[in-house]
Amino acid sequence: MLAIENECNVLPTASSIKQDINSTESMDNTLQNEIYADDYSDPDIYSDSSESEEEEVDEQAIMYNKIRMQLYNEEKSVFNSIDKKLSIQTEINLAERDNAALWMMNINQKWGFPIEILLTAVTYLDILLSRKIIQKEKLLLMAAVCFRTAAKVEVKKYPNANLFNQASGTTFSFEEMNLAEFTLIEALDFKLSYPNVKTFMRMIMSAAKVNDVAHFLIDLIIEKVSMMNHFMNYYPSIIAASIVAVTLAGTGNFDEARKVIVGQIFPDEKMLKECLHDVKEIGAMFVSALSHFDRASDPIVKYLENVKFDFPVSRLVY
Repeated sequence: MLAIENECNVLPTASSIKQDINSTESMDNTLQNEIYADDYSDPDIYSDSSESEEEEVDEQAIMYNKIRMQLYNEEKSVFNSIDKKLSIQTEINLAERDNAALWMMNINQKWGFPIEILLTAVTYLDILLSRKIIQKEKLLLMAAVCFRTAAKVEVKKYPNANLFNQASGTTFSFEEMNLAEFTLIEALDFKLSYPNVKTFMRMIMSAAKVNDVAHFLIDLIIEKVSMMNHFMNYYPSIIAASIVAVTLAGTGNFDEARKVIVGQIFPDEKMLKECLHDVKEIGAMFVSALSHFDRASDPIVKYLENVKFDFPVSRLVY
């Protein structure tokens, strides 16, 4: 069993945004007036509830849209193109950034942590590399700290230095990791909650009809996308919508896929079309890879046998 340290006093991540509206039947005003016309009527008991329910629905919709706009504005404030993200670095290039992200993915899989930790860790790493000059020899240490801090935020538990060393052959000390963590927190402006792909995906999938096959594919694609520096050129909200829409379309649900696209607010339509195309290519790559396996002996091949990514992006965006 993995020895995990409990961590207190960390900022929680944004919770999933879902509407949970209870509907009830409204009373017949005419009948109510006939019954209680000559009697005292306590408005808390006998008043028509439909108006208050409509107000509650409106308030929840307003709150949902307010949170959504806040997330969109926040991602704009921290978004940088791939060139700007690493422009200050003198020793670290894109390939080395990808290797650090891949290292974190392997750690995440080895310890069985949820995908949210990896996505938050990669977000931290990209923000760090855009704001602080990091020596090449310190990159893996900073990646470990990004991962550990993400674990603190997402699950409020984290692996210590010894566990990192055992899992990856590194030789991080307790003091090194603590100092590196302060460097990271400073680069993050002492703010630990940033919108990432999963943040927007929760919001989208709370309203979309996604079957089990689509869920499985979404998990595969989102992990792959997180490791590819090319996707640093796209807003997280665009990546999230593209993954859900393309996956739905790949499973044959084009109507629901188009609803995902229509229901979002995109800062750049050209970027959206490019991202949809790139995500579709990744989906096609998975399907192509599965074609080399025996359908009879591999349950995953059978599970995804009806998935196709040979559709044009124009079927999703007009």
